Amino acid sequence: MTRGLSWRNFDFILLGAVVLASSFGTAMIRSAVAGNEVLQPLITRQVYFALLGVVLIFLVASVDYRYWLALYRPIYLGIMIFLVTLTGFGQSAFGAQRWFQVGVLFLQPTEFAKIVAIIILARYFEVVQYQPRDLKWVFGAVLWASGIILMILLQPNLSNVLLLSVILAVMLWINGVQVKHVLSAVAIGAIAMASLVALSVLGVRVPFLQAYQQERIVNFVVPDPNDTYGNRYNVRQALIAVGAGGVFGQGYGHGTQTQLRFLKVRHTDFIFAASAEEFGMIRGALIIITLGLLFGVVFARRKKPAM
Repeated sequence: MTRGLSWRNFDFILLGAVVLASSFGTAMIRSAVAGNEVLQPLITRQVYFALLGVVLIFLVASVDYRYWLALYRPIYLGIMIFLVTLTGFGQSAFGAQRWFQVGVLFLQPTEFAKIVAIIILARYFEVVQYQPRDLKWVFGAVLWASGIILMILLQPNLSNVLLLSVILAVMLWINGVQVKHVLSAVAIGAIAMASLVALSVLGVRVPFLQAYQQERIVNFVVPDPNDTYGNRYNVRQALIAVGAGGVFGQGYGHGTQTQLRFLKVRHTDFIFAASAEEFGMIRGALIIITLGLLFGVVFARRKKPAM
């Protein structure tokens, strides 16, 4: 007998947090693109996609998850074919080949790759659920995720590589990775970041990273305080927007940095800065709390590590 949607076990708190975050995000996109006729269709698209997402949540929840796990091989093979094909035939955006154009739609295989990575890792953790949480267990999960991560890195698409790495880390945590392994990973990451910064200062290119990606990382870790109009311009404008919001904000649709377009890509990358400017620190904190609910549900379900 298959197990479908069970209302008794359905996580309505998680669903509510998702709906609340999506609703607020749509409202902020409307404010961020106000007066820009080219970007106005984004509002309608966001509403449609949000509604479609809620419908898909119920549809997917009504299907026994074991069906998806049983198909992990063809699903994994399919997404790898898409990612390889994307390298030669994809549409470029922001310096990377990320999109397939199908009629009026632009499909980004990387978004599907995140779902596939979750399915693949879920399958792996199910198979090894009774094994000790040792390094072999950790490396097995890393190996399954590395294929997708490497193909996305070659696009190059560093932001989604980092996001997939977070997905991997969260799923390791949920399934009981030992704290000593977490601390080891943090130490290795700190050493790698220090090495990256040192090599960048010496003018050495790091393999698998584009020059602009390497520069962004360095500017984030050791920002140049005198770089006012260069690489840190957008970051400075975002900080000004957050500060201008104060405690209660300038009001919906009245943020000066946002509405006067000093804040670039305000409807995507800097949407939180736009929100903080118009709604202030108090309501900006509510956004963080809402997102915190999503993470809280995840960490509350962590399994105890098996030795």
